[in-house]
Amino acid sequence: MRRGVRAISLAAVLCVAACQSQEALTRKAILESCPAALEKAKQLGNDGNKTFAYWMIARAQAKAGDVTEARKNIDKAKAATAKVSDDGEKTNAYRFIIYAQAKAGDAAEAKETVALIEKRERKVYFYLVIASEQAERGNLAGAMESVADAGEMRGWELTGVFPREFLMLNR
Repeated sequence: MRRGVRAISLAAVLCVAACQSQEALTRKAILESCPAALEKAKQLGNDGNKTFAYWMIARAQAKAGDVTEARKNIDKAKAATAKVSDDGEKTNAYRFIIYAQAKAGDAAEAKETVALIEKRERKVYFYLVIASEQAERGNLAGAMESVADAGEMRGWELTGVFPREFLMLNR
């Protein structure tokens, strides 16, 4: 692992770790640690690494309750991902973004990100991840719509009732 990647990974991991041990640090201290991680992320040369770094920082911010800043960093991750040339690496980077958007309850944003992925068979899985998060939040109508979106990608005809396990794939 290159030195710059290690530095941002460490900063981002510290951010996330701080969020997971609330008794050790206050919310304020957690949020104060994120700007240093963001500064390191800007210095990374590889856009795939930038995506991961911004995602880690957004995750820490969301866990600390700063959803507005987390969404800004998800947007930065998305912009960095758009510059990645390798399709496999790009899809992997979008995966982190889609998970973050779905976890934040931004199903429409997550679906927009899914649309950026080129391979149809990969889109199926991501629509099901979105559906799972929607079902977890009690939005069964939205979950069914996302499952139908997945079905369209595979050419399935989706009718009837779906087993609960089908909607809870990401647990």
